[in-house]
Amino acid sequence: KLHLDAQTHNGEIKVAQVDGDLKLESHNGDIHANSTGGKLAVKTHNGAITAQYDGGRVALTTHNGPITADLRRCSAVAGNVTTHNGEVKVLISEKTSALLNCRTHNGRVTADVPNPSTSAKGRQLTANLGDGGGPLNVQTHNGSIRVRQAPD
Repeated sequence: KLHLDAQTHNGEIKVAQVDGDLKLESHNGDIHANSTGGKLAVKTHNGAITAQYDGGRVALTTHNGPITADLRRCSAVAGNVTTHNGEVKVLISEKTSALLNCRTHNGRVTADVPNPSTSAKGRQLTANLGDGGGPLNVQTHNGSIRVRQAPD
């Protein structure tokens, strides 16, 4: 297994089909990651994050930008998917297991998941996915959150 740590200040990072831990960071740039196994940690201040992940621990963080997290290949997954200004899209499958916690301040939360519990005028949602498991926290301050179940 590989452990990859990549950083840039003004630029985009693209990493594909890595088996192992990934830690990717950019101050001003988009990050695209495709990872299997290990941990996935992605952070950018001004940029979008697009991630395809098959593992147990995910941390995706941007301040200004949208996040798309494809977690359809995950079974049990936990972690944080967070942006301050941007929308968040999360794809899951029937085999994805987690305690899903979604929250936005200025936007809406929608989800195609069984038995969701929504509150605060559509700004918060919790759901027990699959067999449950660790918390998967999905947050944005200014933007909407969309969780969609799709075939893997």
